Amino acid sequence: MYPNIAFFLEHYLTMLGGTLAIPFILSGPMCFANNTLVISEVLSTIFFVSGLVTLLQTTFGVRY
Repeated sequence: MYPNIAFFLEHYLTMLGGTLAIPFILSGPMCFANNTLVISEVLSTIFFVSGLVTLLQTTFGVRY
């Protein structure tokens, strides 16, 4: 197995776990723990912003 595939899977699982954990951790303090519609909207917003920031970072990122 190529090391790049292992690194990809490790990065993907770490990113996915961190991204999915945020709405479930914050749902209690923000008083929408029982509203699955709001949780799904927060999840979709986080995924959209994460993709947008990834595109911006790969396009304009840190230049040497």
